[in-house]
Amino acid sequence: MNRQGVEFKFPPGRAIPGPVENSHGTVSTRLNAVRRESGSLYGFETLMIPGSAAAGVSVEEIINSGGGVFANLRPVTRSGVRGIHFSVVSLDTVPPGTEIEAFLRQKTIYMFTYTAYSKGKSHTTSTKTPRENEQELDKPNEFFESINFK
Repeated sequence: MNRQGVEFKFPPGRAIPGPVENSHGTVSTRLNAVRRESGSLYGFETLMIPGSAAAGVSVEEIINSGGGVFANLRPVTRSGVRGIHFSVVSLDTVPPGTEIEAFLRQKTIYMFTYTAYSKGKSHTTSTKTPRENEQELDKPNEFFESINFK
């Protein structure tokens, strides 16, 4: 998949775009895909922030200012762009256990998310039982490693 200057691999199937949102000058777009075999959710989100808000600020500072609690923060680099990888402990709109990689490039934050079905099940109405081999089916590392900025 190629979106907004970045390529990445979603699971096979249909990618579902979310609504474009504009809040206090920050424009966000979202694209989701569900792995059919496991029910796990993959996401790609961009947040285009006003120029003055992006000046001299790191992606870590922006993420930490969002009011969430995160664990396992570590730096990552994808095709020369530095970012961070972390797990959600607590965040209003994201299930705990969601893995995120976030990058700041010019005035845009790129966020790639993976929510294992077993972690996100409580946020759905599904009665499906999580698969025992969920991680093997989902291959979240391959998803994150496929990120390639152009």
